Amino acid sequence: MERQHALRWLNATCDNINGKSVFAEKIELILEHLWAETANFTAVESMYDEPALFGVTDGKAVSTYFEHKFTFHLMERYRFGAGNSANGIDLLSLNVDIKVTSIRQPQSSCPDKSALQKIYGLGYHLIVFVYEKTDDPDARTGRLNMLHTIFVDKHRTADFQMTRGLRQIIENDGNADDIVAFIQDKNLPVDEIEARNIVEAVLHEPPLQGYLTISNALQWRARLSHRRAPWTAWNGCADDGRRKEQNVLQFGDFQTSLDLARDVCAVLTRRGISPGAIVEPTCGQGAFLQAAAEHFTAARHMLGVEINAAHVMDARLRLKNAARVEQDDFFSVDWDALLASDPGP
Repeated sequence: MERQHALRWLNATCDNINGKSVFAEKIELILEHLWAETANFTAVESMYDEPALFGVTDGKAVSTYFEHKFTFHLMERYRFGAGNSANGIDLLSLNVDIKVTSIRQPQSSCPDKSALQKIYGLGYHLIVFVYEKTDDPDARTGRLNMLHTIFVDKHRTADFQMTRGLRQIIENDGNADDIVAFIQDKNLPVDEIEARNIVEAVLHEPPLQGYLTISNALQWRARLSHRRAPWTAWNGCADDGRRKEQNVLQFGDFQTSLDLARDVCAVLTRRGISPGAIVEPTCGQGAFLQAAAEHFTAARHMLGVEINAAHVMDARLRLKNAARVEQDDFFSVDWDALLASDPGP
């Protein structure tokens, strides 16, 4: 709706350019496209030296950098529904969540919502990127060598040991009592009623073999293919989710897509606008500043102001040296005029 509304706004405020829409058509993102783009993106990323990553040891910061860069890569080429902190899934229209972890210092995963997910899976697909980070002290750059990229189908996101044991019981003609004893032996955090419901479900529909390791605290970790080498769980993601929710409530979190920002800048460029200085008072993650840097190369100064500290970090990683981004509040500044396009329908 944001893109459609912006198109109406542009058509109402700017002359039609040769009678054609300025918006480039994109194809809908499907899983086959995602797999192909993942292979291409990781191959290029493994050769890319990034100054903004030099000396960065915070795994969460590296993960945020990579996830956002990969998502922006997809947004430039495809149409898809992105996720948010409320639903916790990065590529919502594909039902795919992205996880990025270091081979040396693995991150943690969000806890599962129910014990049943340990048997029947998370309910969404996973795409997991495993990297090894190196720094070049002479060039002062960092590089992410992508070691593994694994797509786990949602039906295979259950616990490896739990599903293997239950499947063996079924294959050996076990009964309900055998399943109850197995669940109790594994200390699955369920009461008697939940245990009986699980037994009925397993007898009626035996689970597929899962490829994650899910602890009884309902946090998961992945296993590398058939070698079953465990990854350490992504700890702390639940706290990060609450922080993101707080950011949305406190600051608002409407983000303009990069392709829309580029389209707006393209209209202004074609109308002969060439600013010498550019200020974005609520720059968010820097989409408009990035688009402006691409279109208005003659601009001598570019400044972004953003109140949300997490977005400031994202924007700085995204923009590199193209613009200065500061964390501040612009409401105390006197402005001659502020123009905005309502993101509503």
